[in-house]
Amino acid sequence: MTVITYEKNERGEACREMLLASEIISDYKMLTILPIPFTRDGVNLSSGDISVSELCSGDFEGGLVVGYGIPVEVKARLSELGAVVVDCEGDERFLLENAYLTALATVRVILGDGARSPEELGIGIVGYGRIGRSLARMLLSLGASPVVYTSREDVAICLGESGVSCERVSDIREISGLDYLINTSPSPYLLECEIDMGVRILELCPGDNFSGGTVQRLPALPARYFPVTAGHRWAQSALRLLSEVKR
Repeated sequence: MTVITYEKNERGEACREMLLASEIISDYKMLTILPIPFTRDGVNLSSGDISVSELCSGDFEGGLVVGYGIPVEVKARLSELGAVVVDCEGDERFLLENAYLTALATVRVILGDGARSPEELGIGIVGYGRIGRSLARMLLSLGASPVVYTSREDVAICLGESGVSCERVSDIREISGLDYLINTSPSPYLLECEIDMGVRILELCPGDNFSGGTVQRLPALPARYFPVTAGHRWAQSALRLLSEVKR
């Protein structure tokens, strides 16, 4: 079997090894593992190896393509070229597992400072999706008292009833008194909010979401801190989705 791995890191290697060890893919002539993210500029793969147009002009007859967040038009083109395309962005279990690893790595960043224990830190979480929920649970279990910032009224009510501090983003004009503000939302909810320069912002999403504070960008945390686990979760997701295709 021909194998091409554009995800050139430990996560990609762990994913490749697990996929090749499975009998599910034994019938395919070729295995292609696309990078995460698929592209940064819309022109080239994020690995920098080839352009998107070059990828979409290759020979994929009898092949298997595994990726995450592959554009719809690219998936359609690869299918036309004879590939079976598996996009793990459609696997809710994988999304939850990846969110857990992202949250775990974020907590590791915070604990790595080592100056104070979690219960002594003021920590805010922007957004309450998969990552936000995992973060809140972890921090609460460590003795911290995080504040969740959300735009959703139903989330605010639910968190308030469960005893978790929560504030509506629409009501916030300034943020102070925090040691960390962790952004899990791609939407720039707090762009116009005044944030103390002493607040350390851990940015988990792309984009320019803040106008104040000290921003530390933390992309692809699972691949950075837990690459083998992240690779295995990715491969397991692909195999689950592939088994559904073969039914």
